[in-house]
Amino acid sequence: MSFTVLEKGAWAVREALEQGQVSISKTGQARFCREDLDLVGITDSLVILLDQELLRLAFRKPRSGEEQNAYRVTGAHSGKRVAKTRATVQIGRALREIRLEPEAVAGRYELTTKDDLLILNLANGAAGTGSGDED
Repeated sequence: MSFTVLEKGAWAVREALEQGQVSISKTGQARFCREDLDLVGITDSLVILLDQELLRLAFRKPRSGEEQNAYRVTGAHSGKRVAKTRATVQIGRALREIRLEPEAVAGRYELTTKDDLLILNLANGAAGTGSGDED
């Protein structure tokens, strides 16, 4: 008897997340490049701003007095030996607040930066890169 290698299907192969992109899973988990968060000063937590009319979310560092509304960024700090290049935030509730379901918007999106904000425009739909992040 011999073993054979189980090959990954196309659904299991993910393209690398690039700077300027965010990936949203069906469960509402947003995955960012660490460099994008660093660019606007986000470290271990962030505040989510909603634009219901234009279906946009914006992310920024919490200001004084906003700590109670801050969301935790996981993977935010480097380990002892390995630098973290990705960070995740649960944005499912924010998506529902602008009347979108995470499962419906799962995919990869482009981010724009303005001042101290990372802006995610959900009105145009996902970039469709076949990232496999929809699981």
